[in-house]
Amino acid sequence: MMISTIFMLAQAAAQPAPAPQYTEIQARNISCVATLGIVADEQRRGKAPSLRFPNMMDRGKKYAGNIGLKLMEETGQNRAAIAAAIKANVEAQTAESTKAASSLERRSMMDRRMAMCMPLLDAEVPPVDPTPDDYRFCAAIIGIAADEIAGREGKGSMNAKMMQGLSAQLSEKYQAAQYGDDIKNDKLAQADIAKEKQTQIALAKSGGGLEALAEKQGEEKYQRCIFLGE
Repeated sequence: MMISTIFMLAQAAAQPAPAPQYTEIQARNISCVATLGIVADEQRRGKAPSLRFPNMMDRGKKYAGNIGLKLMEETGQNRAAIAAAIKANVEAQTAESTKAASSLERRSMMDRRMAMCMPLLDAEVPPVDPTPDDYRFCAAIIGIAADEIAGREGKGSMNAKMMQGLSAQLSEKYQAAQYGDDIKNDKLAQADIAKEKQTQIALAKSGGGLEALAEKQGEEKYQRCIFLGE
């Protein structure tokens, strides 16, 4: 009897653990963490289809953290189990998009997912208005990028002009946020931005060259600033 009991316990232990069961709301939240994560990753890499949505890189990360903690509390599962559920959902959504017959169908899929998830995101992590410091920083680093591109490709290159235009938009937004719309304040704003550029260049050089701006979340920095400028 003892031997058979031990044998049955050993067999049970060898079986994979049953898949966790989530409520409808929990499953929806996991799906939205996955959706926002996909969009944030594409935005970080500058993929055009996801740039039509608001910036998900910061808020999406906070949403994922909040939802993860709630799921751990509600289900008793550990962080790894929740992460595995989210990863599986990302893979399922990616596979579904890959099977879509056209880019228009893929776009419609993502639009439907985002339409469901955006209200949940706004309720959990409300959007925060950019500060003058955000605009000054972004005007500076986009300006640095514009100068670098112009030096490499020529001032007349399309890429240089695009970045110069974006830097100008960010400069205008900084001036309005910090000093008001009066054109007389333009010189004050430009002086602040020029000083910020020198600060950022010095920081980049101390890190091994100007290319250091593009390292360690550099793509996120640029993408955040592109969102602010548009």
